[in-house]
Amino acid sequence: MPWIQLLHCIENQTSGGLSTLVDSLSVLEKLKKEDPEGYKLLCEVPVRYRYVEEDVELVERRTIIESDNTGKITGVTYSPRLDYLPLLPNDQLVIFHRARKRLGQLLSSPEFEWRFRLELVPVTNVS
Repeated sequence: MPWIQLLHCIENQTSGGLSTLVDSLSVLEKLKKEDPEGYKLLCEVPVRYRYVEEDVELVERRTIIESDNTGKITGVTYSPRLDYLPLLPNDQLVIFHRARKRLGQLLSSPEFEWRFRLELVPVTNVS
């Protein structure tokens, strides 16, 4: 799975095709306010991600919400197609699943989307 994926457009010849980005930091702020207990589990409990295709198998374990030693958010890994629910006591699993589900809802919410059309930006020579 890519850690950071950057895409660029050399020339956009379409009339539609808006690009969409999601403000994941704002999503996490809202989730933390709504469900601090679930948010904490998403920060602390490693999740197994597995991708299998013909002769390739990629497996990774990491928390859904990642942060550095100061608590600053460094990443969000959300892939319901590739992740597995962790083994937790039932009461914690209910909280974890609720927070993961809510995270998905917030990440899909138009409230946190940035939509724009890619445009060609002229590059000038810098000497």
